[in-house]
Amino acid sequence: MKSLTAPLDPLSKTRHILSKLVRLSLALYLILSLGLPGSGICRGQSQFDPSLPGDVQVETGEPDSKFDSDNMEMDDISREPSRSNEPGQSKESARKSLFTTFVESVWTLGYRASHRTGDDPKLINNHIFLRQEMETLISETYFFKLDWKASGYPKTDHRAEAKDKKFYLEADLREAYLQAGYDNLSIKLGNQINVWGKADTMAVTDVVSPRDASEFIFSKIEDARFGQWMLSSNIYHDNSSLFVFLSPLAETDKYPGVGTHYFLPPGSENFQIVDDSPEFGEMEAGLKTDHLFSKTEISVMTGHFHANAPVYETRGYTVHETYLAYNMVGTAISHAFEPVLIKLELAFKQGFPLQGMDAKGFYLSMESDIMDGAAGIEYNANDAYFMSLELSNRHIFSDRTSLIQGRRDSTSLYYTLTKDFWHKTLALEYNFYYHIQDQNRFHNFQATYDLTDAIEIRARYTLLNVTDTQSLMWAYKDEDRAALEIRYFF
Repeated sequence: MKSLTAPLDPLSKTRHILSKLVRLSLALYLILSLGLPGSGICRGQSQFDPSLPGDVQVETGEPDSKFDSDNMEMDDISREPSRSNEPGQSKESARKSLFTTFVESVWTLGYRASHRTGDDPKLINNHIFLRQEMETLISETYFFKLDWKASGYPKTDHRAEAKDKKFYLEADLREAYLQAGYDNLSIKLGNQINVWGKADTMAVTDVVSPRDASEFIFSKIEDARFGQWMLSSNIYHDNSSLFVFLSPLAETDKYPGVGTHYFLPPGSENFQIVDDSPEFGEMEAGLKTDHLFSKTEISVMTGHFHANAPVYETRGYTVHETYLAYNMVGTAISHAFEPVLIKLELAFKQGFPLQGMDAKGFYLSMESDIMDGAAGIEYNANDAYFMSLELSNRHIFSDRTSLIQGRRDSTSLYYTLTKDFWHKTLALEYNFYYHIQDQNRFHNFQATYDLTDAIEIRARYTLLNVTDTQSLMWAYKDEDRAALEIRYFF
């Protein structure tokens, strides 16, 4: 959460500029790489395998180590030869191929509005957005992916209101990477989203890719994730795979900006907030192994990471947002016996930063060894309906005397029910979240209707029930929300 940020010193300013230049150079390199011959894709289809269905499918039953639905990639990207390598193809044909690739991307034009209900009703969100999702084979070996979104906020949206502008424009990059694929090896360079683990209630092992929390709990997790710059590689052997990555610049979660509707200042307005986000050179690295035994999938992961959420430190008349480093080792296990999937995740995090406060009320960062865990069960009634139930817990090993949230255990329960109607043109979804110690809960109801093949309408209502005055949720106790979103795909 950012407030008025102190001016950067010359060294920090230089590092900041170099970081931006590295990002820009890499992005330009990837985009210019599109000048090589390539071909477009249709909505939801990966060119790594032309037999893939056009729509993303809900995971059912047996785990599949050959296809990663989160990253939409195959383990062997060389099976479909590129027509752009045919003899006699001219440069003009290559330029046409680039134009075709750009045009045949999945474009989404959308509108989103949300209104706070209750005793103090107010329009919170009121904006439009344009998103491009592009995947293309550049050759038999190289693959390029681009995913970005531009949003426009008029003065009736809380983001434009916070900046005191009649119209505010913002662009976000989710992914932009170049991938080289060989028989049993793939290498990716660029801005990537990598999903570790499958817990819904908390990030147990899913700590690689940060999330956008600027809209509090009113964003789907799949929409909230965004990538970070890294070099990564997958190595495949039979039913096993090994994933390794190295990121020169650790990205962190995005929190509500100053003055926006969900912004909570960490202290007195007399204190200046200083952003101590990781700089270029403060690296993250990790590896993850997956192995499939019949219907049981086991993953083991380890790495060195920076905390995605800030921990505050009071230093004189400034409050610093710090993102300290820690080490993690974890495992994720899932077993399928149709129509049930059972999953378990555990992660031991050494030296994990937690928020503390001294006797004078000044913020301080504390490090503790913690154990995060989640256990869940999913039931898919042959696509008639889908249910999932998950229990998660965080256990703190060290002394908790100075911690703001001093409980040794923090436990949450999460339930989901979805059902399709009218030949799968209407989907109803219900989510329930309950924090056992705080006794805070929320209910979420959503209806998604495919008006046509190109137009989707989402209506959502979120009901909060916050009872613990000491919890972080208390500030949002009156944030019941009705939302409408319309998407046009072309």
